[in-house]
Amino acid sequence: MYCKANTLKGEKCKALALAGEDFCLFHSRSDRARKARLASRPKKAISRRELLRELTADFRNVANADIDENEKLRIRSKLAALLHDLINEVENLKEIEAMARRLKNES
Repeated sequence: MYCKANTLKGEKCKALALAGEDFCLFHSRSDRARKARLASRPKKAISRRELLRELTADFRNVANADIDENEKLRIRSKLAALLHDLINEVENLKEIEAMARRLKNES
């Protein structure tokens, strides 16, 4: 059985409904679906917004040449963490797309 929800474009959602439910993982409001969505998200020690805010301040300091070698290392570490998060997000999206293609092919 397919999800009974409509997309933002007004089309029927083409995802399979969760077992025993009328909606897919994305559209379901059940506790089970909510927990699954939360569990699938990567755990972040610092929010991306906060990291970007800190990096912006760091780059201003770099532009003003107000940093020492230890500060440069700290900035590089933050950049590495941000890149790591972005790469993980891309990989997660690729997995979701592959899963959606498999589900579409199975139906």
